[in-house]
Amino acid sequence: MDPNATPPANQPQVFNANQIPPQQIPPQQNTQPQPSGGGSSGGNKKKLIIGGVVAGVVLLLILAVILVVASSSNSPVVQEAESEPQNPQPATTIGIEQINNSISQDLSAIDDARDFPESQLTDDTLGL
Repeated sequence: MDPNATPPANQPQVFNANQIPPQQIPPQQNTQPQPSGGGSSGGNKKKLIIGGVVAGVVLLLILAVILVVASSSNSPVVQEAESEPQNPQPATTIGIEQINNSISQDLSAIDDARDFPESQLTDDTLGL
């Protein structure tokens, strides 16, 4: 009997181990990936670009923080020595005379005519 021959409808079909019954042949599946959504590959590219830009910005921020921390740690830290508070020194005649002369020089250097011209000191300009 021919193994490829089809038996009559009333007789059961007998198959060898190497044969698959025709009703049970699995449909062939397409192994190539199909793009979903019609244009999602463009969306994936945009997502990759945006992700790369975000990653670049984050790296720049981290680099800036590292540089700021490194530069601040290189600066010398000045710690004030804890000393006892000094009481005010008593006034001496020489110190009083020096301060009096300094104040007199500052007052004599003032030129009211140059600093405040009379046109600027009228009642109208002052809003009085």
